[in-house]
Formats: sequence, structure tokens, C-alpha cells
Amino acid sequence: MSIAKLVLSTILAVVLLACEGKTPQFDSARKVGDAPKQTIDKVVNEANKAVEQGQARTREAIDGNK
Repeated sequence: MSIAKLVLSTILAVVLLACEGKTPQFDSARKVGDAPKQTIDKVVNEANKAVEQGQARTREAIDGNK
């Protein structure tokens, strides 16, 4: 009987591994997992734009004082 349980559990494991990437929950979980990265990327991009804008205004101020 223990051999039958071993065989059944092995078959179940193979089936679950074969279906892992095809389930909709897997895609949803990946999207949820990517959300913090997307948020960080957005903040970094906005910070870079703000720095560039500050540099441009500084250049304008310096050029205006000449």
C-alpha cells in the first residue's frame, strides 16, 4: 500500500508542476508581485524628471545673471 501512495503522490506532483504556469492565479500573483517594482520605477522616474527640471532652472538662473 505504501508503494501505491508513493506512485500516486509522484503522479500528483508531476501534474501540479505541469500546470503551474498555466493557471490564472499564477499570472495574477505575478502581477501583484510586480506592483512594488512598478511603483519604485515610477517614483525613480519622477525623481529624475524633478532633478532635470531643477538643473534646467539653475542653468537658466545662471545664464540670466550674466
